[in-house]
Amino acid sequence: METGKFKVLVKERDDAWLGGPAIVGYYSLSPTLIKWISNDQFVFASERSGYSHLYVFDNGNIEALTQVNWEVRDAILRRDKKKWLITAGKESPTQDHLYQISANGGKVEKISELIGRNNGVVSPNGKLVAIINSNNRQLSDL
Repeated sequence: METGKFKVLVKERDDAWLGGPAIVGYYSLSPTLIKWISNDQFVFASERSGYSHLYVFDNGNIEALTQVNWEVRDAILRRDKKKWLITAGKESPTQDHLYQISANGGKVEKISELIGRNNGVVSPNGKLVAIINSNNRQLSDL
């Protein structure tokens, strides 16, 4: 930015459709999630696989952090930048559960148990997660 010149790092294009459920991140006002991990590495949301997933851009290389046939609906990077808290319809499109995954990808670990829609809020120190659950018989409950 010191020179005032910019470079396109990632370009997404589809003749039919580019959009779908945006992964926005908690309290985000941007149309999709982009989170810098370091000066050379950032994570972004994309539907390049046909599903909403997280991808890491690292010095020109792009790799999927999440993948297979399910949608990531929300993603929060913990303050220590070691793990993501994601909301996803991994088990069913009618269920949203909370999962955590290493900031660099790897095994997706389920942390919510109740059926229905589960959302999470990470505590300021990053050690706790408040899970908010709702289903077709019960409104949101903490």
